Amino acid sequence: HVKPALLLGLLEYQKVNHFPSTNEITRKDLLVRTLQAMRERYGGGVYDFLPATYVLPADTEALLAVMGRDKRTWIVKPIASSRGRGISLVQHAHMLPADDVVVSRYVERPLL
Repeated sequence: HVKPALLLGLLEYQKVNHFPSTNEITRKDLLVRTLQAMRERYGGGVYDFLPATYVLPADTEALLAVMGRDKRTWIVKPIASSRGRGISLVQHAHMLPADDVVVSRYVERPLL
């Protein structure tokens, strides 16, 4: 991550392809927290595109409660991976990894 002090020290002709705090939208856990905060602030109508999503391990208890009554498929993604690495589909709580992950209700037929 590029520090703001470094950006301030750049000369006029120098360029950088990174910006401060972009990890807020590139890391899945931080993006989920940001979207959840926006949903709370502005209402679900604007942010209803995000399926039920949990950041583990912080939301483990809430996810387990939902998984106990909802027998759907869930998609598990590592918080800081790319290109589909580490993604898996689970149906039961015992299939969840012990790592820091984001777990979302799997959308069977997304409207792309």
